[in-house]
Amino acid sequence: MSLFGSSRSSPDAAEVTRDLAEDVRESVDEHGEVLHVRPYRDDGDMRAAKQLLTAIHEVKESDGLRNTNETPPIAFEPTYSDEAISYRFAPVDRRVLEALERLIPNFYRDADVTRDPAEFIPVQEGQYLAAARLELADDDYFKPIKHFEIDPEEFETDPYGSIIPEMIGPRDRGGSSSTMVQVLIRPAWSNHPRDRKNWYHGVEHTAKRLKKGDVGWRPSAAIEGFASALVGSSGEEIEHTKTRPSTSAQKQAADIVSDQRGSKGYHLNMRVIATANSPEAAEERVRDTAGMYRRFYTSTYEQGFEPIWAGPDGAATLVRRMAKREWVDRKMILSAGALAGVCHIPTTLATPEIDYSRTSGSGSTPSEAPAFESFQEETKTENEDEGGGDAA
Repeated sequence: MSLFGSSRSSPDAAEVTRDLAEDVRESVDEHGEVLHVRPYRDDGDMRAAKQLLTAIHEVKESDGLRNTNETPPIAFEPTYSDEAISYRFAPVDRRVLEALERLIPNFYRDADVTRDPAEFIPVQEGQYLAAARLELADDDYFKPIKHFEIDPEEFETDPYGSIIPEMIGPRDRGGSSSTMVQVLIRPAWSNHPRDRKNWYHGVEHTAKRLKKGDVGWRPSAAIEGFASALVGSSGEEIEHTKTRPSTSAQKQAADIVSDQRGSKGYHLNMRVIATANSPEAAEERVRDTAGMYRRFYTSTYEQGFEPIWAGPDGAATLVRRMAKREWVDRKMILSAGALAGVCHIPTTLATPEIDYSRTSGSGSTPSEAPAFESFQEETKTENEDEGGGDAA
């Protein structure tokens, strides 16, 4: 039986054993330090996130003739624990941690960035743990997910405005559950002298199929081919792909795909876990949180995220990997622009569990800055700098 499987309709929780709780704690302690980012209201947007992802993009190559990408991964971890939402970056490489510490204030200028001992959500013996990972709906990662550069009107409100409430869950249950999303990224080759090593190598084939109107394989083609073979036909006349009339919109979509050539790209793992005092509560938080990432689906490319639910053994395996920030190649690559939608620090949400920084870069609290409670008001229009605003 598979630890994960598309055949599962929802996650199945595991009871946390003493060994599992100790394994998680040891891995977290071994990780070292992480960066906590406490955002300033309306300070930075998805453009800032793309710029940050571009700035830290550096591939570490192995020595020798058959050089490989050995870049250590970076974890971005939105977390709900102890009735509060927090955001942290957990690079595996200390040099990347130092670089992020310097760079984050350039793009989130008034955020509080602190270096702290590594943390994780509570994983305690006797609790229940549920888990899922996210995969692309279409294996062709050249087809982009919905993101702010190609669907700007869809990002006038931050997608985390729907995801964060699902991480929190019903407030009348108190703080009995904890939820964590781990966006584990690794720079992909984007300027290698041997083009076939670059992540965007072959993007023209996808663009060509889109321009022709090809949208995928016809499942019946295999049956038709088998029947054709039985009667001695070559089967050359069988159409193996579904097609639809090519329109100006499809041609524009193909151009957007082609434009990814030369851009920075990232390999990606996405994981969701939750712990709670009951299996039902843990399963609900994972199911609702991971399910909300479906909003990145775009019908233009028939691309987006699909949750792969874990059973009890899979949940234990996944939480161990998350605690180690362990990389697994899931054959998912996104451009920096597309990745910014899931790997950014939200600064426009009115969720009371988010502890915004109330001190600007000048070191003082602006006299017109509202109290924390008033961040829930939808009518707030203040924007502290030119980086805030329309998409984050």
